[in-house]
Amino acid sequence: MHVYGWRVTGVAFALLLVTVPWDRGTDVVGLIAVVPVVVWYCAVARGPGWGLFFGGVLTAFMAWMVVPDALGWTGRWLVPSRGDMLTWYPWVSAGVCFLGSWVESRSGTRAHRAWVRITAMVLAGLSPGWLCLTCPGWWLTDFDKPPDDEGVFPMPAGLIVSEDYGCVEGSCFRTATVTGDRADARVRAHLAGRGYHLRPDNRTADEYRANKDHADDVWAVARRRTGILIPHHVWLHYRATPDGTVHLTWTAEYPIDLPD
Repeated sequence: MHVYGWRVTGVAFALLLVTVPWDRGTDVVGLIAVVPVVVWYCAVARGPGWGLFFGGVLTAFMAWMVVPDALGWTGRWLVPSRGDMLTWYPWVSAGVCFLGSWVESRSGTRAHRAWVRITAMVLAGLSPGWLCLTCPGWWLTDFDKPPDDEGVFPMPAGLIVSEDYGCVEGSCFRTATVTGDRADARVRAHLAGRGYHLRPDNRTADEYRANKDHADDVWAVARRRTGILIPHHVWLHYRATPDGTVHLTWTAEYPIDLPD
């Protein structure tokens, strides 16, 4: 059992990281992230020395891809997007696997050095498949369905929330109506802590006031951006009524770029 114990421990720890609910449940993307770690421990690593070292590197890399986004953190260069996960993450992980196999072979036997050549051939053979499965994957993942919580949920305790969603001409959105004691101030503070820095939405306010509709409401808008190479934008529209009710609408997209 001790021969395989370090492998089982490494895989189990990686699976734990992607299955802990954090702020939301496990999804398919999180499970995809653990694949390179499983491949390393189960098929590539030859011994516990360098095997655990490079396994730890892969696990830390995987955690960086999964955990900050699952916690609803934000940051242009700190929080990878799902687009990053489904495009360049598998390639970097494959490079780490090959490097680890090469390092093991430097201090190993001839059989170990032969294993490095086998690893290289396997990775080269899988490259076309990885290219087809990963690079287009982010285009297919989050489209045509309402956005995730995106840090908007969960709301502060004590507030009453009702939510809905919808899609119009291929663009999907979610809405939330929030009531409760000091809902306006508490929701604003909550959103600011999740990376949504609200600014007045004068254009929308002027349009409604011209129609004498919601003339006394307060309108605001915010954009939250994450991602390293593949940016992920969330647009949040905020409306507070005189009675203290807050209405939120948000959409998410993976544009090539948008002006700040």
